[in-house]
Amino acid sequence: MTSVAAQTLSRLLLLAGTMLAVTAEAYPWMIKHGYTSCQACHVDPSGATLLTPYGKAQSDILLRTHYGKKSESEEPTASASTALSAILPDWLNVGASVRLGYLNARESSPVEPGATISDSRFLLMQTELRGAVNIGAFRSYVSLGVANVDPKTAAIFPVTPSSQGFLISREHWVGVAVGDAVLIRAGRMDLPFGLRNNEHNSFVRSYTRTDINGTQQHGAALSYNGERWRGELMAIAGNYQLSPDDYRERGYSAFAEYRLAEKAAVGVSSLATEAALDLFLQKSTVRQAHGVFGRYSPTSGLTLLVELDSLLQSAFPYQNKLGYVGWFQPDWEILQGLHLMPALEIVNDRSASRGTSWGSWISSAWYLAPQSELRIDYTYRRLASAGLPSTVQSLLFQVHFFL
Repeated sequence: MTSVAAQTLSRLLLLAGTMLAVTAEAYPWMIKHGYTSCQACHVDPSGATLLTPYGKAQSDILLRTHYGKKSESEEPTASASTALSAILPDWLNVGASVRLGYLNARESSPVEPGATISDSRFLLMQTELRGAVNIGAFRSYVSLGVANVDPKTAAIFPVTPSSQGFLISREHWVGVAVGDAVLIRAGRMDLPFGLRNNEHNSFVRSYTRTDINGTQQHGAALSYNGERWRGELMAIAGNYQLSPDDYRERGYSAFAEYRLAEKAAVGVSSLATEAALDLFLQKSTVRQAHGVFGRYSPTSGLTLLVELDSLLQSAFPYQNKLGYVGWFQPDWEILQGLHLMPALEIVNDRSASRGTSWGSWISSAWYLAPQSELRIDYTYRRLASAGLPSTVQSLLFQVHFFL
């Protein structure tokens, strides 16, 4: 294998590993329980990490496996989360998340037999504290954690002189509620776009740069959660944890979703940003993504999730590149708390060196106890390139404890 090819594969594998290094959680499949809106259970009105006290109770009732005879009371059991909620004042909500993992990844080139790069390592994926304040119409939220890699979009400053750890804050915002349906916020927030799924390194999240792991932006947002409609519009001012200013993207991101039935919803998304110097391309770049998504639960144990987006990128002085990205995932809850989640994904960014790439996932998650999760993800990807196509396989084991 040539040195250039080896360096290319190394960079791709390193990028994949870095993207897996920290994670967050959101569950769009909760629509199978009739939850099309996220506001009741999440501090973020479009759904993300910290749960409200009501959300924590529903998590215990609906999310985890219950052993023995099912209780008819549908009351949350005694747990660290419910105990914490009981002793805190009503206006304060706190949470925490610790996620550990083991990754085994391998990348090979089908045009160069034997050209393989492997990576195996234990990961400190997430250690994070979260807090929210709710006083009258006032709302605020902050997350604070430590990462053992440098997520450029989330790093505040190095904790150690050797830069082995970084203190990070993915989200911090203040807001004002207008009635029960409208929330106006300003700060660093998740971008409102598409399915808020927690497979943050999926093509549909990484190519649109709308994951809930490290692509948050500063700006102002207006959200609405009604009986049939929900949506959010965010004016993006840029990521002020990046410098210089040339790297900061400015524009907007938005979605709107309509509930067709109790367990079916469809939505549209739109995003457009401009940066004087794109963080990855190192060129003046305009990015756009526009698409549709849907959620449907035909039976009590099955939820279907789909998203399809167009991609438009103009990196001056080059011509426009129009592409697409898609995601399809059935979530099958075999028994309460045990999920099997295969997925298919596809992307074509229409660049000169790439064709159509595709991937498949076989994932399972088991919420075996209160505030506990075991997850396994196997992914296989065929990355297209005119110069050197490659395949990437990864196996990730995770254990997650959360409040």
